[in-house]
Amino acid sequence: MRFLKRVWSWIMGRLRPWLLVARIYVLPTPTKKLAPVLDVDLSIRKSSFDELRKAALEFPNLLNVDQMRSAFDRGDICVAAFHGGRVVGFAWGSLSTAPHVDGVQVKISPPYVYGYKSYVLPQFRGRHLSATLIHVRDQIFRMHGRHTSVGFVETHNYASIAINKHMGSELVGYAGYVSLFGRYCCFRTRGVRPHTFEFTRVLSVREAADRHG
Repeated sequence: MRFLKRVWSWIMGRLRPWLLVARIYVLPTPTKKLAPVLDVDLSIRKSSFDELRKAALEFPNLLNVDQMRSAFDRGDICVAAFHGGRVVGFAWGSLSTAPHVDGVQVKISPPYVYGYKSYVLPQFRGRHLSATLIHVRDQIFRMHGRHTSVGFVETHNYASIAINKHMGSELVGYAGYVSLFGRYCCFRTRGVRPHTFEFTRVLSVREAADRHG
């Protein structure tokens, strides 16, 4: 089994510029507060733009200031873990639409919330910190009337698959896209559709104008 996983990871890694296949998970947003067991100097809370802008200096490949500004303008939130004032982990969430890669975005509709881009520094892993961040994030979204979180994990991201299993997330199907010559063909299986999640192609300014013209 371990060998087959390595082979699948290699195949999907090589195909990644042209193909994405993801497992789609849903999880009811929590109704009760979580009382996690944390280190004395570790805390979790909704993060401000200024706090994340400082963290972006340490994580330039994970946090982009312009992208974060756009995310906050859209109404996205980020819950972060702090250790001695330093960001050591985070989890983002969106109420509507969020960019994925150039040319593709993720769309969801009420009463769902889209969870994306979570990360924990290696030295803080193994403490279920990712699950705690997601729990706190989704609890905030419950206050916005969103009762279910939906997100995706690539089929070869075994660490994130394990986190979803630990949290009790339900696998509802698969979604993804194929990219050829700058064009994207997005797909999703039947089980995903009722949960509103979909990858969609980003329309050009001209296409958007024609659609609304």
